[in-house]
Amino acid sequence: MLKKTVALFGMLLMLFLATKAFSQDSPGFKEYDQTTWRLYQQRQWDSLIIVGKQAMASGNDYQYLNARLGVAWFEKGNYRMASRYFGKALRLNQGDEFSREYLYFSMLYSGRSGGARSVTNGFSEAARQRLQLKSPVMPAYVYVELGPLNTNAINSLRDSYISGSDSIYGELNLPGNAFYFHAGGGFELGSFVTAYAAYSNLSLDRYERIELGDIDTIRRSYDFNQHEAYLNLSVEPVPGLRIVPSFHFIYNRSRPIIATYNQDSAAYNFHVKSYTNKDIATGIALYADFGLFDIALHGNYATLMNKTQTGGGAAITWFPSGNLDYWLKIHTSMLSEDGQHRWVTEPSAGVRIFPHVWAEASAAFGDLTRYVDETNFLLLNTDDKTTLRAQGVIYIPAFENVMFSFRYIYNRAEGLTWHYDLAGKTMLSETFDYQRHTLLGGIKWSF
Repeated sequence: MLKKTVALFGMLLMLFLATKAFSQDSPGFKEYDQTTWRLYQQRQWDSLIIVGKQAMASGNDYQYLNARLGVAWFEKGNYRMASRYFGKALRLNQGDEFSREYLYFSMLYSGRSGGARSVTNGFSEAARQRLQLKSPVMPAYVYVELGPLNTNAINSLRDSYISGSDSIYGELNLPGNAFYFHAGGGFELGSFVTAYAAYSNLSLDRYERIELGDIDTIRRSYDFNQHEAYLNLSVEPVPGLRIVPSFHFIYNRSRPIIATYNQDSAAYNFHVKSYTNKDIATGIALYADFGLFDIALHGNYATLMNKTQTGGGAAITWFPSGNLDYWLKIHTSMLSEDGQHRWVTEPSAGVRIFPHVWAEASAAFGDLTRYVDETNFLLLNTDDKTTLRAQGVIYIPAFENVMFSFRYIYNRAEGLTWHYDLAGKTMLSETFDYQRHTLLGGIKWSF
Protein backbone atom coordinates (compact mmCIF):
# COMPACT_ATOMS: atom_id res chain seq x y z
CA MET A 1 0.00 0.00 0.00
CA LEU A 2 2.87 2.32 0.85
CA LYS A 3 4.55 1.64 -2.49
CA LYS A 4 1.34 2.44 -4.36
CA THR A 5 0.95 5.67 -2.39
CA VAL A 6 4.54 6.69 -3.16
CA ALA A 7 4.09 5.83 -6.84
CA LEU A 8 0.87 7.84 -7.03
CA PHE A 9 2.50 10.79 -5.27
CA GLY A 10 5.43 10.63 -7.70
CA MET A 11 3.08 10.66 -10.70
CA LEU A 12 1.15 13.64 -9.37
CA LEU A 13 4.40 15.48 -8.68
CA MET A 14 5.61 14.85 -12.22
CA LEU A 15 2.35 16.13 -13.68
CA PHE A 16 2.51 19.24 -11.50
CA LEU A 17 6.06 20.02 -12.61
CA ALA A 18 5.39 19.40 -16.32
CA THR A 19 5.74 22.44 -18.50
CA LYS A 20 3.19 23.73 -20.99
CA ALA A 21 5.53 23.16 -23.91
CA PHE A 22 4.85 20.61 -26.67
CA SER A 23 1.84 18.49 -25.67
CA GLN A 24 2.38 18.16 -21.95
CA ASP A 25 0.45 21.27 -20.99
CA SER A 26 -2.40 19.73 -18.99
CA PRO A 27 -2.80 17.19 -16.17
CA GLY A 28 -2.76 13.54 -17.16
CA PHE A 29 -0.55 13.77 -20.24
CA LYS A 30 1.80 10.92 -19.33
CA GLU A 31 -0.98 8.60 -18.20
CA TYR A 32 -3.09 9.30 -21.28
CA ASP A 33 -0.10 8.94 -23.58
CA GLN A 34 0.92 5.59 -22.10
CA THR A 35 -2.66 4.29 -22.03
CA THR A 36 -3.47 5.27 -25.63
CA TRP A 37 -0.15 3.84 -26.83
CA ARG A 38 -0.90 0.52 -25.05
CA LEU A 39 -4.43 0.39 -26.50
CA TYR A 40 -3.00 1.21 -29.92
CA GLN A 41 -0.55 -1.68 -29.74
CA GLN A 42 -3.30 -4.02 -28.52
CA ARG A 43 -5.62 -2.86 -31.36
CA GLN A 44 -8.41 -2.06 -28.89
CA TRP A 45 -9.90 0.62 -31.11
CA ASP A 46 -13.13 1.33 -29.22
CA SER A 47 -11.30 1.78 -25.93
CA LEU A 48 -8.65 3.91 -27.62
CA ILE A 49 -11.32 6.23 -28.99
CA ILE A 50 -12.97 6.62 -25.58
CA VAL A 51 -9.71 7.32 -23.74
CA GLY A 52 -8.44 9.56 -26.55
CA LYS A 53 -11.56 11.73 -26.36
CA GLN A 54 -11.15 11.98 -22.59
CA ALA A 55 -7.54 13.03 -23.08
CA MET A 56 -8.50 15.77 -25.52
CA ALA A 57 -11.29 16.96 -23.24
CA SER A 58 -8.62 17.33 -20.52
CA GLY A 59 -6.51 19.54 -22.78
CA ASN A 60 -4.12 16.90 -24.15
CA ASP A 61 -4.18 17.52 -27.89
CA TYR A 62 -0.97 16.56 -29.67
CA GLN A 63 0.28 14.98 -32.88
CA TYR A 64 0.70 11.38 -31.76
CA LEU A 65 -2.67 11.21 -30.00
CA ASN A 66 -4.42 12.49 -33.13
CA ALA A 67 -2.56 9.95 -35.25
CA ARG A 68 -3.57 7.09 -32.93
CA LEU A 69 -7.21 8.18 -32.95
CA GLY A 70 -7.05 8.44 -36.73
CA VAL A 71 -5.83 4.84 -36.98
CA ALA A 72 -8.58 3.68 -34.60
CA TRP A 73 -11.31 5.24 -36.74
CA PHE A 74 -9.62 3.98 -39.92
CA GLU A 75 -9.58 0.40 -38.63
CA LYS A 76 -13.28 0.73 -37.76
CA GLY A 77 -14.00 1.77 -41.36
CA ASN A 78 -15.03 5.34 -40.50
CA TYR A 79 -12.69 7.04 -42.96
CA ARG A 80 -14.22 10.49 -42.58
CA MET A 81 -13.58 10.59 -38.85
CA ALA A 82 -10.12 9.16 -39.49
CA SER A 83 -9.29 11.92 -41.96
CA ARG A 84 -10.32 14.51 -39.38
CA TYR A 85 -7.68 13.31 -36.91
CA PHE A 86 -4.95 12.66 -39.48
CA GLY A 87 -5.49 16.15 -40.88
CA LYS A 88 -5.12 17.60 -37.41
CA ALA A 89 -1.93 15.58 -36.81
CA LEU A 90 -0.50 17.01 -40.04
CA ARG A 91 -1.36 20.55 -39.03
CA LEU A 92 0.65 19.98 -35.84
CA ASN A 93 3.56 18.51 -37.80
CA GLN A 94 3.71 18.85 -41.58
CA GLY A 95 6.53 16.32 -41.69
CA ASP A 96 4.38 13.51 -40.28
CA GLU A 97 4.55 11.09 -43.24
CA PHE A 98 2.68 8.40 -41.29
CA SER A 99 -0.41 10.60 -40.89
CA ARG A 100 -0.13 11.92 -44.45
CA GLU A 101 -0.20 8.41 -45.88
CA TYR A 102 -3.18 7.42 -43.75
CA LEU A 103 -4.95 10.67 -44.66
CA TYR A 104 -4.41 9.86 -48.35
CA PHE A 105 -6.13 6.46 -48.00
CA SER A 106 -8.87 7.88 -45.75
CA MET A 107 -9.75 10.37 -48.47
CA LEU A 108 -9.54 7.74 -51.18
CA TYR A 109 -11.68 5.13 -49.40
CA SER A 110 -14.40 7.68 -48.59
CA GLY A 111 -14.79 8.69 -52.23
CA ARG A 112 -12.93 12.01 -51.99
CA SER A 113 -10.36 11.45 -54.72
CA GLY A 114 -9.72 15.18 -55.12
CA GLY A 115 -8.73 15.48 -51.49
CA ALA A 116 -6.50 12.42 -51.82
CA ARG A 117 -4.67 14.02 -54.75
CA SER A 118 -4.22 17.21 -52.72
CA VAL A 119 -2.59 15.19 -49.92
CA THR A 120 -0.03 13.64 -52.30
CA ASN A 121 1.58 17.02 -52.88
CA GLY A 122 3.44 16.68 -49.56
CA PHE A 123 4.74 13.14 -50.08
CA SER A 124 8.46 12.47 -50.28
CA GLU A 125 9.77 10.83 -53.43
CA ALA A 126 10.30 7.59 -51.51
CA ALA A 127 6.66 7.59 -50.38
CA ARG A 128 5.44 8.29 -53.92
CA GLN A 129 7.41 5.33 -55.22
CA ARG A 130 6.24 3.05 -52.42
CA LEU A 131 2.59 3.93 -53.08
CA GLN A 132 3.13 3.75 -56.86
CA LEU A 133 1.59 7.18 -57.37
CA LYS A 134 1.28 8.28 -60.97
CA SER A 135 2.27 11.55 -62.54
CA PRO A 136 0.01 14.39 -61.29
CA VAL A 137 -0.57 15.57 -64.90
CA MET A 138 -2.28 12.90 -66.95
CA PRO A 139 -5.55 11.67 -68.52
CA ALA A 140 -7.38 9.98 -65.65
CA TYR A 141 -10.40 8.22 -67.18
CA VAL A 142 -12.93 8.10 -70.01
CA TYR A 143 -16.68 7.83 -69.53
CA VAL A 144 -19.39 6.84 -72.00
CA GLU A 145 -23.15 6.70 -71.38
CA LEU A 146 -25.94 6.06 -73.86
CA GLY A 147 -29.47 4.76 -74.17
CA PRO A 148 -33.06 5.35 -75.37
CA LEU A 149 -35.70 7.79 -74.13
CA ASN A 150 -39.33 6.71 -74.60
CA THR A 151 -42.47 8.78 -74.10
CA ASN A 152 -46.24 8.36 -74.30
CA ALA A 153 -46.84 12.05 -75.16
CA ILE A 154 -48.41 11.40 -78.54
CA ASN A 155 -50.07 8.04 -77.90
CA SER A 156 -53.55 9.34 -77.08
CA LEU A 157 -53.37 12.38 -79.38
CA ARG A 158 -52.23 10.80 -82.62
CA ASP A 159 -55.77 10.32 -83.89
CA SER A 160 -57.90 12.33 -81.45
CA TYR A 161 -59.91 15.43 -82.34
CA ILE A 162 -57.90 18.58 -81.41
CA SER A 163 -59.77 21.48 -83.15
CA GLY A 164 -61.90 22.38 -80.14
CA SER A 165 -65.64 23.01 -79.97
CA ASP A 166 -65.55 25.58 -82.81
CA SER A 167 -64.01 23.01 -85.19
CA ILE A 168 -61.79 25.58 -86.91
CA TYR A 169 -58.14 24.85 -86.16
CA GLY A 170 -56.09 22.57 -83.91
CA GLU A 171 -52.35 22.12 -83.51
CA LEU A 172 -49.85 20.12 -81.47
CA ASN A 173 -46.10 19.68 -81.46
CA LEU A 174 -44.91 17.08 -78.97
CA PRO A 175 -41.76 15.11 -78.19
CA GLY A 176 -41.48 11.55 -79.36
CA ASN A 177 -38.83 8.97 -78.63
CA ALA A 178 -35.14 9.85 -78.53
CA PHE A 179 -31.62 8.50 -78.15
CA TYR A 180 -28.96 9.98 -75.87
CA PHE A 181 -25.19 9.67 -76.18
CA HIS A 182 -22.51 11.10 -73.91
CA ALA A 183 -18.73 10.72 -73.98
CA GLY A 184 -16.18 12.51 -71.83
CA GLY A 185 -12.82 12.32 -70.19
CA GLY A 186 -11.31 13.29 -66.85
CA PHE A 187 -7.88 14.88 -66.59
CA GLU A 188 -5.56 15.47 -63.65
CA LEU A 189 -3.84 18.82 -64.06
CA GLY A 190 -1.62 18.62 -61.02
CA SER A 191 -2.18 17.76 -57.37
CA PHE A 192 -4.92 20.36 -56.89
CA VAL A 193 -6.81 20.60 -60.19
CA THR A 194 -8.84 18.13 -62.24
CA ALA A 195 -11.01 18.72 -65.30
CA TYR A 196 -13.86 16.93 -67.06
CA ALA A 197 -14.64 17.65 -70.72
CA ALA A 198 -17.47 15.96 -72.59
CA TYR A 199 -19.73 15.92 -75.64
CA SER A 200 -23.40 14.88 -75.63
CA ASN A 201 -26.00 14.40 -78.32
CA LEU A 202 -29.77 14.09 -77.99
CA SER A 203 -31.48 12.91 -81.18
CA LEU A 204 -35.20 13.43 -80.69
CA ASP A 205 -38.23 12.74 -82.89
CA ARG A 206 -40.92 15.37 -82.59
CA TYR A 207 -44.45 14.77 -83.81
CA GLU A 208 -46.37 17.63 -85.41
CA ARG A 209 -50.04 17.69 -86.29
CA ILE A 210 -52.25 20.45 -87.66
CA GLU A 211 -55.99 19.94 -88.05
CA LEU A 212 -58.39 22.17 -90.00
CA GLY A 213 -61.89 21.26 -88.98
CA ASP A 214 -62.28 17.54 -89.58
CA ILE A 215 -59.29 17.29 -91.91
CA ASP A 216 -55.73 16.51 -90.88
CA THR A 217 -53.76 18.95 -92.99
CA ILE A 218 -50.36 18.17 -91.50
CA ARG A 219 -49.26 14.96 -89.79
CA ARG A 220 -45.52 14.40 -89.70
CA SER A 221 -42.44 13.67 -87.62
CA TYR A 222 -39.25 15.69 -87.81
CA ASP A 223 -35.83 15.63 -86.15
CA PHE A 224 -34.78 17.75 -83.22
CA ASN A 225 -31.02 17.44 -82.73
CA GLN A 226 -29.24 18.78 -79.67
CA HIS A 227 -25.44 18.94 -79.45
CA GLU A 228 -23.79 19.78 -76.14
CA ALA A 229 -20.26 20.58 -74.94
CA TYR A 230 -19.48 20.50 -71.23
CA LEU A 231 -16.46 21.47 -69.14
CA ASN A 232 -15.78 21.73 -65.43
CA LEU A 233 -12.70 22.29 -63.31
CA SER A 234 -12.32 21.01 -59.76
CA VAL A 235 -9.81 22.95 -57.68
CA GLU A 236 -8.99 21.51 -54.24
CA PRO A 237 -6.25 23.67 -52.66
CA VAL A 238 -6.54 21.85 -49.33
CA PRO A 239 -8.13 18.45 -48.58
CA GLY A 240 -11.85 18.84 -48.05
CA LEU A 241 -12.38 22.19 -49.81
CA ARG A 242 -13.32 22.18 -53.51
CA ILE A 243 -14.20 24.96 -55.94
CA VAL A 244 -15.90 23.81 -59.15
CA PRO A 245 -16.58 26.28 -61.99
CA SER A 246 -18.50 24.76 -64.93
CA PHE A 247 -19.72 25.66 -68.41
CA HIS A 248 -22.29 24.03 -70.69
CA PHE A 249 -22.94 24.97 -74.34
CA ILE A 250 -26.00 23.69 -76.22
CA TYR A 251 -26.72 23.88 -79.95
CA ASN A 252 -30.20 22.89 -81.19
CA ARG A 253 -31.35 22.32 -84.76
CA SER A 254 -34.86 21.50 -86.04
CA ARG A 255 -37.18 21.96 -89.07
CA PRO A 256 -40.86 22.20 -88.00
CA ILE A 257 -43.79 23.27 -90.21
CA ILE A 258 -45.14 26.74 -89.44
CA ALA A 259 -48.76 27.70 -90.08
CA THR A 260 -49.74 31.31 -90.85
CA TYR A 261 -53.22 32.62 -91.55
CA ASN A 262 -53.72 34.88 -94.61
CA GLN A 263 -56.70 37.17 -93.98
CA ASP A 264 -56.96 38.27 -97.59
CA SER A 265 -57.43 34.74 -98.87
CA ALA A 266 -59.00 33.48 -95.63
CA ALA A 267 -56.66 30.49 -95.76
CA TYR A 268 -53.72 29.02 -93.89
CA ASN A 269 -50.29 28.84 -95.46
CA PHE A 270 -47.78 26.21 -94.39
CA HIS A 271 -44.02 26.23 -94.79
CA VAL A 272 -41.00 24.45 -93.34
CA LYS A 273 -38.74 26.66 -91.25
CA SER A 274 -35.23 25.86 -90.05
CA TYR A 275 -34.50 26.71 -86.43
CA THR A 276 -31.13 26.87 -84.70
CA ASN A 277 -30.67 27.87 -81.11
CA LYS A 278 -27.53 28.39 -79.03
CA ASP A 279 -27.87 28.14 -75.26
CA ILE A 280 -25.41 28.33 -72.39
CA ALA A 281 -25.32 27.52 -68.69
CA THR A 282 -22.48 28.51 -66.41
CA GLY A 283 -21.89 28.59 -62.69
CA ILE A 284 -19.67 27.87 -59.74
CA ALA A 285 -20.04 25.51 -56.77
CA LEU A 286 -18.21 25.32 -53.45
CA TYR A 287 -17.91 22.05 -51.52
CA ALA A 288 -16.58 21.66 -47.98
CA ASP A 289 -16.13 18.62 -45.73
CA PHE A 290 -17.24 18.84 -42.10
CA GLY A 291 -16.55 15.42 -40.61
CA LEU A 292 -19.52 13.23 -41.47
CA PHE A 293 -21.14 16.00 -43.53
CA ASP A 294 -20.45 17.64 -46.87
CA ILE A 295 -21.84 21.13 -47.49
CA ALA A 296 -22.31 22.61 -50.97
CA LEU A 297 -23.24 26.11 -52.17
CA HIS A 298 -23.71 27.04 -55.83
CA GLY A 299 -24.82 29.79 -58.17
CA ASN A 300 -25.87 29.47 -61.83
CA TYR A 301 -26.64 31.61 -64.86
CA ALA A 302 -28.27 30.22 -68.02
CA THR A 303 -29.96 31.25 -71.26
CA LEU A 304 -32.21 28.36 -72.28
CA MET A 305 -34.94 28.34 -74.95
CA ASN A 306 -34.76 32.14 -75.20
CA LYS A 307 -35.19 32.51 -71.44
CA THR A 308 -32.63 34.06 -69.08
CA GLN A 309 -32.35 32.26 -65.76
CA THR A 310 -30.37 32.79 -62.58
CA GLY A 311 -30.27 30.33 -59.74
CA GLY A 312 -28.63 29.37 -56.51
CA GLY A 313 -28.85 26.64 -53.97
CA ALA A 314 -27.33 24.55 -51.22
CA ALA A 315 -26.93 20.88 -50.40
CA ILE A 316 -25.91 18.83 -47.38
CA THR A 317 -24.79 15.20 -47.55
CA TRP A 318 -24.57 12.97 -44.49
CA PHE A 319 -22.34 9.88 -44.28
CA PRO A 320 -23.50 8.27 -41.01
CA SER A 321 -20.87 5.51 -41.04
CA GLY A 322 -18.08 7.78 -42.25
CA ASN A 323 -17.60 5.78 -45.46
CA LEU A 324 -19.50 4.86 -48.63
CA ASP A 325 -21.74 2.22 -47.04
CA TYR A 326 -24.68 4.62 -47.20
CA TRP A 327 -25.37 8.34 -47.43
CA LEU A 328 -28.25 10.81 -47.45
CA LYS A 329 -28.42 14.12 -49.31
CA ILE A 330 -30.86 17.01 -49.57
CA HIS A 331 -30.43 19.65 -52.26
CA THR A 332 -32.57 22.76 -52.65
CA SER A 333 -32.28 25.46 -55.30
CA MET A 334 -34.20 28.54 -56.35
CA LEU A 335 -34.55 29.52 -60.02
CA SER A 336 -35.47 33.04 -61.14
CA GLU A 337 -36.88 33.58 -64.63
CA ASP A 338 -39.08 36.34 -66.10
CA GLY A 339 -39.42 37.89 -62.65
CA GLN A 340 -40.80 34.65 -61.22
CA HIS A 341 -39.13 32.52 -58.55
CA ARG A 342 -39.54 28.77 -58.14
CA TRP A 343 -38.07 26.24 -55.76
CA VAL A 344 -36.79 22.77 -56.56
CA THR A 345 -36.07 20.23 -53.82
CA GLU A 346 -34.13 17.06 -54.53
CA PRO A 347 -33.53 14.44 -51.82
CA SER A 348 -31.32 11.45 -52.61
CA ALA A 349 -29.81 8.43 -50.90
CA GLY A 350 -27.16 5.85 -51.68
CA VAL A 351 -26.27 2.47 -50.23
CA ARG A 352 -23.71 -0.28 -50.72
CA ILE A 353 -25.94 -3.28 -51.51
CA PHE A 354 -23.06 -5.74 -52.02
CA PRO A 355 -19.35 -5.47 -51.16
CA HIS A 356 -18.62 -3.90 -54.55
CA VAL A 357 -22.06 -2.76 -55.76
CA TRP A 358 -23.71 0.58 -54.94
CA ALA A 359 -27.20 1.89 -55.62
CA GLU A 360 -28.46 5.47 -55.53
CA ALA A 361 -31.93 6.98 -55.89
CA SER A 362 -33.14 10.57 -56.11
CA ALA A 363 -36.28 12.57 -56.85
CA ALA A 364 -36.62 16.25 -57.80
CA PHE A 365 -39.87 18.06 -56.96
CA GLY A 366 -41.07 21.43 -58.23
CA ASP A 367 -41.28 23.19 -61.57
CA LEU A 368 -38.28 21.69 -63.40
CA THR A 369 -38.84 23.48 -66.69
CA ARG A 370 -35.38 24.44 -68.01
CA TYR A 371 -33.89 23.09 -64.77
CA VAL A 372 -30.12 23.44 -64.26
CA ASP A 373 -28.41 21.38 -61.54
CA GLU A 374 -25.57 22.47 -59.25
CA THR A 375 -22.74 21.64 -61.71
CA ASN A 376 -24.63 22.66 -64.89
CA PHE A 377 -24.36 19.09 -66.14
CA LEU A 378 -28.08 18.29 -66.11
CA LEU A 379 -30.19 20.57 -68.29
CA LEU A 380 -33.90 19.90 -68.80
CA ASN A 381 -33.81 22.11 -71.88
CA THR A 382 -37.49 22.04 -72.81
CA ASP A 383 -40.48 24.35 -72.70
CA ASP A 384 -42.76 21.55 -71.54
CA LYS A 385 -43.36 21.91 -67.82
CA THR A 386 -41.67 19.06 -65.92
CA THR A 387 -43.09 18.46 -62.44
CA LEU A 388 -41.14 15.39 -61.30
CA ARG A 389 -37.81 13.78 -62.10
CA ALA A 390 -36.91 10.53 -60.35
CA GLN A 391 -33.99 8.25 -61.03
CA GLY A 392 -32.24 5.16 -59.79
CA VAL A 393 -28.74 4.04 -60.67
CA ILE A 394 -26.59 1.01 -59.90
CA TYR A 395 -22.77 1.16 -59.97
CA ILE A 396 -20.90 -2.11 -60.52
CA PRO A 397 -17.09 -2.24 -60.57
CA ALA A 398 -16.24 -5.04 -63.03
CA PHE A 399 -12.47 -4.82 -62.72
CA GLU A 400 -10.02 -2.73 -60.72
CA ASN A 401 -10.21 0.11 -63.25
CA VAL A 402 -13.63 -0.41 -64.90
CA MET A 403 -16.99 0.71 -63.49
CA PHE A 404 -20.36 -0.06 -65.13
CA SER A 405 -23.53 1.89 -64.38
CA PHE A 406 -27.18 1.31 -65.22
CA ARG A 407 -29.55 4.25 -64.85
CA TYR A 408 -33.33 4.62 -65.07
CA ILE A 409 -34.90 8.10 -65.18
CA TYR A 410 -38.60 8.93 -64.95
CA ASN A 411 -39.98 12.36 -65.89
CA ARG A 412 -43.54 13.55 -65.49
CA ALA A 413 -44.34 16.50 -67.75
CA GLU A 414 -47.17 18.59 -69.14
CA GLY A 415 -47.78 18.99 -72.86
CA LEU A 416 -49.93 21.51 -74.74
CA THR A 417 -52.46 21.34 -77.56
CA TRP A 418 -53.75 24.48 -79.26
CA HIS A 419 -57.07 25.32 -80.91
CA TYR A 420 -58.71 28.45 -82.29
CA ASP A 421 -61.50 30.02 -80.24
CA LEU A 422 -63.97 31.83 -82.50
CA ALA A 423 -65.60 33.90 -79.77
CA GLY A 424 -62.35 35.28 -78.45
CA LYS A 425 -60.64 35.23 -81.87
CA THR A 426 -57.51 33.80 -80.32
CA MET A 427 -55.60 30.58 -79.85
CA LEU A 428 -56.27 28.71 -76.61
CA SER A 429 -54.16 25.96 -75.07
CA GLU A 430 -55.05 22.84 -73.14
CA THR A 431 -52.62 20.88 -70.96
CA PHE A 432 -52.27 17.13 -70.54
CA ASP A 433 -49.87 14.92 -68.62
CA TYR A 434 -47.35 12.56 -70.17
CA GLN A 435 -44.31 10.58 -69.03
CA ARG A 436 -40.77 10.02 -70.26
CA HIS A 437 -38.74 6.91 -69.46
CA THR A 438 -34.97 6.79 -69.95
CA LEU A 439 -32.65 3.78 -69.75
CA LEU A 440 -28.91 4.50 -69.84
CA GLY A 441 -25.90 2.24 -69.62
CA GLY A 442 -22.50 3.68 -68.81
CA ILE A 443 -18.89 2.62 -68.48
CA LYS A 444 -16.01 4.44 -66.77
CA TRP A 445 -12.51 3.29 -67.62
CA SER A 446 -9.77 4.64 -65.36
CA PHE A 447 -6.14 4.66 -66.47
